[in-house]
Amino acid sequence: MLLFTLFLERYVVNTTDHIALFFIGSSVTFCSYFVISFGLTRLSTSFRRISKDKQFYTISNLIKAGALAAITPFACYQLKRVVADGEWDTKTLRNLGCIYAIPDFVSLLVVRRMGFTTVVHHLCVVAFNVVSIYNDYTEENVCRLIVVYAAFSTFGYIVYMLLASRFLGVSPALSRYLSLVALVVYVGCCAVNWTWQAWYLRKLLTSPHLTARHLWACYAYLVVIAFVMWDDLTLNRWLLHNVRSLYSLHQQRLLSSPSL
Repeated sequence: MLLFTLFLERYVVNTTDHIALFFIGSSVTFCSYFVISFGLTRLSTSFRRISKDKQFYTISNLIKAGALAAITPFACYQLKRVVADGEWDTKTLRNLGCIYAIPDFVSLLVVRRMGFTTVVHHLCVVAFNVVSIYNDYTEENVCRLIVVYAAFSTFGYIVYMLLASRFLGVSPALSRYLSLVALVVYVGCCAVNWTWQAWYLRKLLTSPHLTARHLWACYAYLVVIAFVMWDDLTLNRWLLHNVRSLYSLHQQRLLSSPSL
């Protein structure tokens, strides 16, 4: 993962051809599905037992977890620049947006069975990325909200790792630990993210330079981001349910085990 992050830093995040980055990255990601499928089929008994649809769903979560983990250091740095310093690097933000959107775009093409909210989430991410590619981030506009939302979302890579681990024979103890960590991280990120979103959106709507075009862009953003937030809430509810279920199962095993 460190090598991939270094590769991104040296060869990817500084490119000026954002469209080529998106389509080349999508092609590589598409091919990686079949490479990972071949490897896991040979190495994992639990992976071989599940259906083809679940196999590709598992791989999609692994790929997304890996991609988000790789760009997390860039997200931290860019968040510091935009939130604390007010510096918006348009070229880098466009490229990071492309990398973020690639796993969602490819999963729409490859994974057959996904929840409705997940499909809508992926479509929103792809649509946001198209807008981001042509946006100038040095200007105050609604796209700044999009890039900050995506930056906070990268910290949730452990959630996608957990979703994939369900079909890879991970022990209940490790799954319980991952669920708890993922819940704390994801809830915390959502809380900070949504607070900043509300603050900056209010700033845009009360700006003396607000035009009718920017006003309608803010309204459109509120409608679309509501679907993304709903998917985030769905994930948080699932994590909470998973923690409770695994904890109850652990307690039952302790009570049913013979005392020493």
